[in-house]
Amino acid sequence: MLFNIYNDSKHNNTIRLLTKYHRDNQSNIRYNASGNAYMIWVGDFNRHHPYWDDLGDDRLFTREATTAAELLIEAVAKNGLKLALTRGILTHCHNATKCWSRLDQVFVLEHSIGMVTACITLPKHRDINMDHLPILMELNLAMSILEDNPILNFREVDWDEFQKALGMYMEAVKQESAITNQRQLDERCAKLMEAIQAAIQDQVPVTEITPKSKRWWTKELTQLHRKANKLGRQSYELCSDTEHSIHAEHKKAAKLYDRTLLFSKKQHWCDWLERAEEPDI
Repeated sequence: MLFNIYNDSKHNNTIRLLTKYHRDNQSNIRYNASGNAYMIWVGDFNRHHPYWDDLGDDRLFTREATTAAELLIEAVAKNGLKLALTRGILTHCHNATKCWSRLDQVFVLEHSIGMVTACITLPKHRDINMDHLPILMELNLAMSILEDNPILNFREVDWDEFQKALGMYMEAVKQESAITNQRQLDERCAKLMEAIQAAIQDQVPVTEITPKSKRWWTKELTQLHRKANKLGRQSYELCSDTEHSIHAEHKKAAKLYDRTLLFSKKQHWCDWLERAEEPDI
């Protein structure tokens, strides 16, 4: 979120509105679904303070100016922001006195200050009648890509074959001696887990979840889809014989597949809604 700010020199309404926004949206500002959320305040804040101005320019630090700036500093600290433009970099030239000061600021959330690779002024780009210098800010927006890990699909397991494989691995770890101490118990448990994991690795198919994966798909739909396609091919081969029973069988199989498909989608959605919590919504 990028806030382009002009804060009037005569009041602090803008600062109060920004603080209210942070207070009302605290849950969305720090984090979002993909991790950290990022925010920048940038613009003309019309405030003087030793924290960012030239320390040698005492004329800027009147009691009134310092009091007004402290409200901005308090808001910045309370909302977890840090100054990105280095202190002492001047951004504004007064039209009458021709003296330089600092009215423009760049604040970013503390957890994202490392994304700022550069934040400087560009004096050579100051045009005629410009009293503010442009600020160049460079951000490292490279995002790490999370790869989906494959998951074990226990719904597709042939449990008869799984039991045979597990029995074979269990034979290799079977021991006749009784367990008499904790060390022996731990060793037997470890070997038992190794046998179970080996059987899982051999017999449980792996499913790669992709953005296009149909999470509502079932084994029944696969069977109905194959049957409907098979009958469809047979119906096409006998398309000249319009009275053949294969056409009715194909139509019936296609309707059954279509109804089951719609039911599976609806049921999956209802099940998800019943289990969903606030972060999911």
